[in-house]
Amino acid sequence: MAKKPVKSKRKPKSANRVRLTLKPGDTIENSGIYRSDISKTRATLVKGDFAPAAPLKSERWLQVAPAPVDQT
Repeated sequence: MAKKPVKSKRKPKSANRVRLTLKPGDTIENSGIYRSDISKTRATLVKGDFAPAAPLKSERWLQVAPAPVDQT
């Protein structure tokens, strides 16, 4: 009798990736460039500030790139 294949218990690689989404008015935890998900508007947001109002209703801000690190 043939054995059944064993399913892997490992998580997919995408499970380890952190995707930061913010609602308008949320406090920003990571500085960087953010993009709204529907209208694709870009904005540079600074840590500690509040996320601005999005151009369209029910939009969220997605982090596109982290803030550059100053190497002085």
